[in-house]
Amino acid sequence: ESGNYRWSAELAHNGVFADPKDATARQILADSYEQLGYQSESAIWRNIYLTGARELRQGRADTVPESGPSYLMMATPFSDFLDLVETIVVPEKAGDAKLAFNLVDSMSGDRFAVTLGNAVLVSEKGQSLDGVPTLSAPKPVLLGILFGKVPLDTMVTAGQAKLTGDGAVIKQLVGMLEQPKLDFAIVEP
Repeated sequence: ESGNYRWSAELAHNGVFADPKDATARQILADSYEQLGYQSESAIWRNIYLTGARELRQGRADTVPESGPSYLMMATPFSDFLDLVETIVVPEKAGDAKLAFNLVDSMSGDRFAVTLGNAVLVSEKGQSLDGVPTLSAPKPVLLGILFGKVPLDTMVTAGQAKLTGDGAVIKQLVGMLEQPKLDFAIVEP
């Protein structure tokens, strides 16, 4: 009531962690987060506070909605997506595997040498490796294959992608990747 929302959030946070079903603590924390969100100059802070308040009042969303074609995806360089792929390799799945292949974004003409060793994936823009498979396709198709949304063989058969060499190494890499879970709790324990 005195407007000290950070202190009330701290106290209510402890109440929610002590008993996640305590309706009073959840309501006080949601109200505090909501007020902190309204007062935040930073859009990121505001969104997190308001998302936390929503979670406390309505619970977590059961699913994360799938997004359709994205202008942001199309504007993001393919090298940035490969940087993301490098972070989702599961070391236990990669083990001692050594892989090498080339990727070509047929939309931009960018070439990438991709190697995996010691459970570390590295992509080098503007490089090509000799004697390894090469996959050429538009960026959305390459992303669909790498993120396991569409099978490599299906895209090649449909003429959406061109593969020279054996695509087994690309399929093997796809099996080593694990997509991050996006439906985690923001506030609740």
